[in-house]
Amino acid sequence: GSVAFIANGSNLRVLNVANPAAIISVATLGLSGTIWNLDVDPARNLAAVAGGSGGLHLVDISNPTTPVVRGRLASSDARGVVLRGSSAFVADYAQSIRSVDIADLAAPRALSGTTLELGGRLNNLVLSGSFALGADVLFVNGVPIIDVTDPLTIRPRAILNFPARDDNAMGIAADSGYVYLATDHSGLDRGGSSGDSRLYIGQFQPLVDLGGVAPSVAITRPLRDTQLYEGESATLAVNAVDDIAVASVQFLVDGQVVFTSTSAPYEYVVTVPTGVGALTLGARAI
Repeated sequence: GSVAFIANGSNLRVLNVANPAAIISVATLGLSGTIWNLDVDPARNLAAVAGGSGGLHLVDISNPTTPVVRGRLASSDARGVVLRGSSAFVADYAQSIRSVDIADLAAPRALSGTTLELGGRLNNLVLSGSFALGADVLFVNGVPIIDVTDPLTIRPRAILNFPARDDNAMGIAADSGYVYLATDHSGLDRGGSSGDSRLYIGQFQPLVDLGGVAPSVAITRPLRDTQLYEGESATLAVNAVDDIAVASVQFLVDGQVVFTSTSAPYEYVVTVPTGVGALTLGARAI
């Protein structure tokens, strides 16, 4: 809505952003440790705050002007947290991933965890479907993938490795099939780094078109009824989009597939044959 929550050093800061041109600070809540990250559950009026050595803080934000700490769970170095229902998943730099029962805010309980060898040394994490994916600095540029279907027993499933070089993950995001990892080549402190950084993109889930929506495809060049000459080279350009992904585009000349492209821009150079009065150009998206 019109409220923003900021992890700000040793404070949780609350801002009114109803007017972006005149942002107003409405509250500052001092917390123990270094505030690395937070997640908000609007339905429960809850902010979960990863406070480094200060652990996990559970903050009631029913009244944004007066946030109140309702509970706390000790942690070695909590650097990231995401909420799902009555559970919180914590990225701990010293203890990997931890699942926490937060049904009772006053008495949060650690449920399950992973070892560093399987879950990594984490700066942050993100949830996607049944999985938590970690921003790790222990593996050689790897993303640990943890099954969190059952918070009572979270299970390491795989490590997605980017073998280009040994980078340290600073931030992570994911959608239904891909993970996006922001890294630094030399730094270890997610609080700030400079130098040789990279963005890595990897696929961790197969793309499944459950909706069954067909792709749309249109020839953008040449236009219909364009005059071409025998022996001329003409670029056939196609625009193709889909709600999930376009796997390939087939180019057709007089009904016959002459070329298949698997990546945009979808183009094919047609040489106009001799001795014909017309060509029928077509395209099919998969």
